[in-house]
Amino acid sequence: TSQVEWAGYAEAVVLMIAVVSMVVLTPWDKLPPMVRVVPSLLFLIAAALLRESSGVIAGVGALTLIPVFWVALYGSRSQLMVLVIGVFAFFVAPALIASDPEFPVKVWWRIALMFSAASAIIGFAVQNLVMRVRGQAAALAIRERDLEAVADLLRSLSLTTDARERICAGV
Repeated sequence: TSQVEWAGYAEAVVLMIAVVSMVVLTPWDKLPPMVRVVPSLLFLIAAALLRESSGVIAGVGALTLIPVFWVALYGSRSQLMVLVIGVFAFFVAPALIASDPEFPVKVWWRIALMFSAASAIIGFAVQNLVMRVRGQAAALAIRERDLEAVADLLRSLSLTTDARERICAGV
């Protein structure tokens, strides 16, 4: 049975609260693009602190997908690549820092590769879906604008006695 290190656990919780506050309160439009990935990387650090302080390995790894989804939805491809590298580091760091007999280095590397690959696949798939939806929304806005123009033309035709002049002006 593992013991919880409450100081490390509290650090992890405080850092997660700080990250959530940063996400909610920061004016993202005014930040340089690569600075926008910082909260996601800090979240990975908070999750690593949580893993180390609680002694729980399974389950904490799933937390790495939260910032992956965030960056996939709101970030760029380069920001997502930085985060995938961060996910890899999240899982490789324990193998590089300290060797745990329960989880040898080979196990950490396999877990790191698996989670990094899954993060990349999920992240890029979500980004592709978001780009497709945004493209469809833009096309729909153009169609809506065109339909409004046609509707305005038809309304003005119904109110005039010289339709030829209005049709030529509308075209």
